[in-house]
Amino acid sequence: MPVRSFEPLNPSTDVTTTRTFLHEVIPVTGSIISGTYGTWPNDDNIKNYTHGMFQSVYDYPYLSSSANHIFDLTVGYATVSAISASAITQNAKKINMYNEVAQVLQGLSGSSVRLFEPDLKLDQSGTLDTAFFVTFSRLLTKDQIKKNSFSITLGLGGWTTPFAETKVLQDALARVDGSNTNNTIGGDYAVLYDNSKIKICFHFLLIDILIRQHIHHLNTYRNKNLIL
Repeated sequence: MPVRSFEPLNPSTDVTTTRTFLHEVIPVTGSIISGTYGTWPNDDNIKNYTHGMFQSVYDYPYLSSSANHIFDLTVGYATVSAISASAITQNAKKINMYNEVAQVLQGLSGSSVRLFEPDLKLDQSGTLDTAFFVTFSRLLTKDQIKKNSFSITLGLGGWTTPFAETKVLQDALARVDGSNTNNTIGGDYAVLYDNSKIKICFHFLLIDILIRQHIHHLNTYRNKNLIL
């Protein structure tokens, strides 16, 4: 009988699956919130466009070859929004902006674009029909943002002292195993919370944070500016 020079693998005991998280550090030398490269409306790291549909934010003066694109800022709303009207500047563009982002991330509900929601139910109840979009660049999101690791600080003060009052939002309930998240055509998403349980929709893979147009109705935000 020949001598066996190897040991066969047992799939039930010899095979295992492991997962390793790679933490990439992205140096940011300046931003819209630091004032390093000027303050509004003369920020050298903020690029405005003649079309007026969005602003681009860089970590360095955007004309420099060293500048990295970090995120874009824009506003959009659905046709059912209370502020949608033909008299509004760029009304059609704001509707198109909302529909484009919603369709990419949420897909369709029947033959209509599925509106964003401040929860995980996808039942089109209590929808977010008006939003600020903070669209992160591929530099930040190419490998997805790790669940339960994201936070953003909103400055609620005036232009001269925007961070005299702040509000921190976090994906505090999301977990790496997928619990407290949902999945749409645009990937996984969760809800950002603050201590007052204000809910904002946040997509891990692609881009955005959505803030309700009616946010000023909430006591904590009443009569405040919103600086990102």
